[in-house]
Amino acid sequence: MQSDKRTNADINKFELIQGDADLYFDNALGHNRPLSILADRQASELLARPLVGSNQLH
Repeated sequence: MQSDKRTNADINKFELIQGDADLYFDNALGHNRPLSILADRQASELLARPLVGSNQLH
């Protein structure tokens, strides 16, 4: 029988979950020819957590 206790043994605190980087070089390819590099990483959890807290309106 497995225990229902939750542990943080498999949590990586240093993993990048969401990030964005933008590099822009003004004249990298010649006069008035800029170079732009875009990169991003995003995570989506649609069903793992509630999107809105409990609404207990009185």
